Amino acid sequence: MKDKRVRYGLYAVIFFGLFSHVMPYLYHRSLWVDEARLASSIVNRTLWTLTASPLDAGQSAPVGYLYVVKLLSLAFGTGEAALRLWSLLSFFGCVIVFHRILRQVVKTDYRLYYTALLAVLPVYIYYGNELKPYMSDCFFVLLAIWLYGLYQGRRCGLGALTAAYALLLWFSFAAVFYIAGGMILIGLGMLRESVRDEDGRKRFLRALPYCFLVLISFIANYVFWLSATSGNAEGQGYWALVRFPLIPTGLSDLRLMAQIFSQMLMPFGIFRLIAVLLSVSKAVRCVRRRYVSPTDLHILAGTVLLLAASWLGFYPIQDRLVLFVSVTLLLFAVSELEELAGRLLRRQGRLPGLLLRGGCLLLLLVCMLGDLRYWRPGGVYMVGSETAGSLNYLAEHKTDEDMIYVRNEAIPAFLYEKNYPWGDVDLVYETPLVKDDCILGQPTFAYDYQVAYSYEGKTVEEAVLEDAALIEAYDSVYIYTSHEIAEKKEDTQALLNVLKRSGTVETVSCYYETYLYHYRKGQTEEERK
Repeated sequence: MKDKRVRYGLYAVIFFGLFSHVMPYLYHRSLWVDEARLASSIVNRTLWTLTASPLDAGQSAPVGYLYVVKLLSLAFGTGEAALRLWSLLSFFGCVIVFHRILRQVVKTDYRLYYTALLAVLPVYIYYGNELKPYMSDCFFVLLAIWLYGLYQGRRCGLGALTAAYALLLWFSFAAVFYIAGGMILIGLGMLRESVRDEDGRKRFLRALPYCFLVLISFIANYVFWLSATSGNAEGQGYWALVRFPLIPTGLSDLRLMAQIFSQMLMPFGIFRLIAVLLSVSKAVRCVRRRYVSPTDLHILAGTVLLLAASWLGFYPIQDRLVLFVSVTLLLFAVSELEELAGRLLRRQGRLPGLLLRGGCLLLLLVCMLGDLRYWRPGGVYMVGSETAGSLNYLAEHKTDEDMIYVRNEAIPAFLYEKNYPWGDVDLVYETPLVKDDCILGQPTFAYDYQVAYSYEGKTVEEAVLEDAALIEAYDSVYIYTSHEIAEKKEDTQALLNVLKRSGTVETVSCYYETYLYHYRKGQTEEERK
């Protein structure tokens, strides 16, 4: 890029994006329920027993990811900052590898624009600050695509590529699709050459051991970890609803396909339609020219394998689980953007160029304005999951006579924040249970699992009454909640309504929409009136 002012401006945008990722990291928000569930295994298991059995609370994560986070926790402690550090570093790695692909493999002229866009897309800020492997998946998928591009450009040998792939597939479930896609393309290419001449057959036979190295590594990973992990995940009924219907059989399947593609395009937000149009235009151009670049073919192969695996029930499609697709789609659309930019700039006059740059700057500005909400503490919290305020209130006001009733969905975060006082990190499955001054509540909401991407269900009245009876056995009980999305506000209200028959219930703390209630047995509100 010859214009230094534009180049320096884009460097400033990239720096802004990276800084926007650091800002929420500094706020140390409380772990929400899924993070806390994963943290229980990382915090309470030793380095040697970390993967000796399926993870606690039905969680799943790649082996490599678990060990990286565990090592960081051993080095820097078990606080939120240490547990989320790898996700933040993974995003920085994404930006670096993405730019490397554009420079060394795709070789675009406007790579700083695309890198700046990746740096400021707001959704990556949230997932780059979460104790889950979603951002790590993006990094390793990009790494797999970069290495394949280097191999195709003869800058990386087959031995180095397969050795790297054999290692990478232990670090990311998502990268497996792109590793498999790359190896299939390499195998088909060599097979085609082996049919043509004797030298091709020799090269094919010499390459087989390298290909088997990746296959053996995958089989070992599957036997050791993937098979147990896939059956360990919670919400199997829900995940079964979000399989991609590769062969649609009716209107409902077509609607589900539309929902799934919307989930995949989630990071682009209001620019989803632009991403779709660019991808379709790129696909049409490839058909017309009868040429697909090695990188594009690799991306398509990995995506097809992802959708096929989802169709077979091995990989559910939900926005955060397919965060990596948006990054690969951006790579896929880059050449189309280059083509459009070239057409505009080749026209006479300065107006087309100004319009092009103005449109790019407007797009970046919209994303940057979205980033600004993460510069304040409230911008990073998941609704109803920030338990720090409740904990601070209890530390200041709870007496020895008070009990704490912990809502079922709040138990993982509560145990983490209390440093697992009873040792057993899987108490959520033994509820209801009274431990010292705490009452661990049972699930009081049953999900239907009938509609994809829907969390409909009904309150379990028997469980509500049983938990209410446990609370009413004491004179003063704080009701500790978290993750209102899962607990359901109407579900919590049903419990509070029962308690109001035997005493009073008041809201004593509401920190970022996470409520802490106080039940006191005695005169009811109606009796007071």
